Amino acid sequence: MNLQILDFKFLDGAIKVNHPITYFNCRKNHHNRMSLNLKGTRFYYSDSNSFWSLGCGNLVTIFDNEIDNLIGGCLQPSCRINKETSSIVGCPLTIPKGLSSFFANISDMVDSSDYRRKRSCGFASLISSEYDLTDDFDLSNRTHVPMLLQWGKLISGECYLNDSSDTSCTIDGKYCWSRL
Repeated sequence: MNLQILDFKFLDGAIKVNHPITYFNCRKNHHNRMSLNLKGTRFYYSDSNSFWSLGCGNLVTIFDNEIDNLIGGCLQPSCRINKETSSIVGCPLTIPKGLSSFFANISDMVDSSDYRRKRSCGFASLISSEYDLTDDFDLSNRTHVPMLLQWGKLISGECYLNDSSDTSCTIDGKYCWSRL
């Protein structure tokens, strides 16, 4: 796993990394791939990430590491609304706890309006919920987005060290994390 760390969130049991975009179709650049596979590591994709897409008139889907296991998706706004060629939208879906990899895809809808041909970019990926996405989100030179990877969940209350490999605590017992 060779990722740039953008932020270390010790109390949240997470790190923010610069993660490759999962689905990207912009002019001549195109890739549709699985996310990094975190299986076998102590990390998983945080359920506080959000799933976002850019484009119009497409069906956007996200699957877990098994391509036949749909997590969710959304329909992008029609390309005919206000003659827009793309818009950035969040797909309201729950990221499953302990997600170790995912696959994002964008499928053309049956309606092939003239506006669709003017569309320049398509994008779909998990992104850190803290990241500010605006309508002028520029994909032309972007290959990575900020994403949270989780290694544990903070346990509230008084903590005690134990022999379990699934729990880690600070020496003073103030903070403990449970590996999910």
